[in-house]
Amino acid sequence: MPKLILEVIKKYGKPILFVDCDMVFKKQPKLIFNLEKKNIDFAVYNWLEDNENDGYLPFKLNVKTQKDDTKKILYSNKVSVKLLNAPNKEKQLFSSGGVVYFSEKRQSINLLNSWIENIKKYPKVPDDQLLDYTYNYSTNLKRDLKVAWLSKSYCRIYWWIFSEPIISHPNHVTHRDESFFKITGEERFKIENTIKRYKSKIAENLFIDIIENNIYKIRDNKLILVEKFKDKTYI
Repeated sequence: MPKLILEVIKKYGKPILFVDCDMVFKKQPKLIFNLEKKNIDFAVYNWLEDNENDGYLPFKLNVKTQKDDTKKILYSNKVSVKLLNAPNKEKQLFSSGGVVYFSEKRQSINLLNSWIENIKKYPKVPDDQLLDYTYNYSTNLKRDLKVAWLSKSYCRIYWWIFSEPIISHPNHVTHRDESFFKITGEERFKIENTIKRYKSKIAENLFIDIIENNIYKIRDNKLILVEKFKDKTYI
């Protein structure tokens, strides 16, 4: 991935937006066109910079009503990273690498070259995890790097039901058995630069009905209405 990006930058001398082949453009990605104007060198979605990174997965629930039995599809909070970058600490990256922007400038090229060297060092580690490691342990390299963190809409996975898909990954995400720590014995980011994230938009013990815009809890095998919500959902 970084080798391809670097080769295209060198050939055309232009910023590059790398997008995985299974991503879909749902709307014009207006924000991307502003990155060059703002002299951004590197942009990607960063879980550690998103205090609402929770993802909601669907499940079917058998519900008895006065008329009949029915199956209701509800959503629950099942995907999250419970850490955030700590204030006044060096920023860390925990990325989703389906959409990544690099400028054609020296700062970006240095990051790409360092990323390639780490891939050579750890060839079995997924590329985006090595991008995190490269960024997080290259203090001198990122000192001159002007960074922007993309919103979920620009690397939108189906479980982010409250985020409008602009560049979207509509299909299921492949589960990875391999991980940076399992392969290398090292962490891909510095835990001391993070803090625990305690708040969620909708708690893990609540259930979302996107048809009726209701939030429920279950008590004594019954759905209890907690509140209605006004947020738009995207399925």
